[in-house]
Amino acid sequence: MKRIALVILSLFCMHGLRSQDVVFTAKTSKAQMSVSDTISVEFTTNVDGENFTQPEFVNFDVVAGPSQRVSQSWLKGEKSYSKHFRYVLKARNVGKAEIGKASMDYDRKTYSTSPIFIDVKEKIEGFEVKKRSDSVYFKIEISKTAIRLDETAEVIYKLYLPGHVGLYEWNETSARNPDLQIVPADTSAIVPIEEEINGEKYRWIVFQKVLIKPKKVGILKIEPRTFTFEAEIGNRKRDFFGRQLTDKKTIQVTTEARQITVTP
Repeated sequence: MKRIALVILSLFCMHGLRSQDVVFTAKTSKAQMSVSDTISVEFTTNVDGENFTQPEFVNFDVVAGPSQRVSQSWLKGEKSYSKHFRYVLKARNVGKAEIGKASMDYDRKTYSTSPIFIDVKEKIEGFEVKKRSDSVYFKIEISKTAIRLDETAEVIYKLYLPGHVGLYEWNETSARNPDLQIVPADTSAIVPIEEEINGEKYRWIVFQKVLIKPKKVGILKIEPRTFTFEAEIGNRKRDFFGRQLTDKKTIQVTTEARQITVTP
C-alpha cells in the first residue's frame, strides 16, 4: 500500500512540474534612449529551457553579452527557478528600433518573447547631467583657542569626501610649527559619518587628532598642512555587470591656518 501511495505521489509531482505555466519575458532598462547611449535587455524564463535563440538585433549593435545566470531556491518545500540572458545594446540610428523575438524550447514546445520597440532620439529632452563636485576638504576643530602656557589643546582634522570619491593612499608635506609642540592622539576608531552639504552627499571621518602644547606666550599660528591623496573617482559609466567605473586621480588638499592665544 505504501508503495502504491509513493508511486501516485511521484506521478502527481511530475504532473505538477509539467503543467506549470511557462513564463518567458523580455525586459529593457529603458523605453527611450539617445543614439549615443546604451540599453540593456534581459530575457527571463522560469523553466530550464533549451536552444535559446537570441533575436536579430537589426537596429542595434551588441556591446556586451550574452551573459547567463541561473537563480534557484527552495522555500517551504516549493522550488523557485529562473534563468536570465542579458545583452547590452547600442542603437545604430535615430527612430523606432525593434528588439525582436527570442525563442527557446521546453517540453517539446517552442516559446517566444514579444518584440519590444525603443524610441531612439538624438538626445533626450529635459535630461540634464548634474555636475558633481570632486572637492575633498578638511574642517578643523580646536577644543580651546585660548589657553595658558602650561595647558594643551586638541585639534581635530575632519576629512570630507563626496560619495563617489574614494581615497586609498596619502602622504603629507610637513608643516613647520616652531612655537608649538605637536603630539599625535589616538584615532583608532574611525567611523564614516554621512552628511548632506549643498544638496550633495558627503562622508566625513576624523582623519587625525593632535594635541598642541605652546612653547611661548602670544598669538601662535597653527600652520596649514598639505596632504596628497591618490583617489578613485566614480564616473557615470558602468561595466557589463552594472558596477560603477572609476577614474584615478591625484588630489592635493591644504588645510586652513588657525591660531590660538596663549597667556602665562
